[in-house]
Amino acid sequence: MKLLAAKVTSARQVNTKHGQKAVLNVVTGTGEEIAIWRPAGDIEILGRKSGESVSIAIDAKGKASLVEHCSTVPQPAAQAQPMGFAVEPIPETTRSAEIADYIQRLGKLYGYCCAT
Repeated sequence: MKLLAAKVTSARQVNTKHGQKAVLNVVTGTGEEIAIWRPAGDIEILGRKSGESVSIAIDAKGKASLVEHCSTVPQPAAQAQPMGFAVEPIPETTRSAEIADYIQRLGKLYGYCCAT
């Protein structure tokens, strides 16, 4: 897999024989033009502007995909939803004792497996 830096030349939605698709055309630093195809209405593709820098990955079969998913378009902030219960932190001493017990049990299991 190759990771390449590229600049967006166009982002649009097109009609194909398989229905509508979103396509992002980019040009790499070497001048290679690459088209990245996604489902219709893909906001990661259609939200890109001409001249914007992106990172793309080319797999072993030559298929290009968008790697860098940071849009310059501001996104609405996600609101935290209350879970309805409180989580108490586990005291460090209890956590250490649980880890030590787990390691001892695992050691006994490995010893049993190697002995048989």
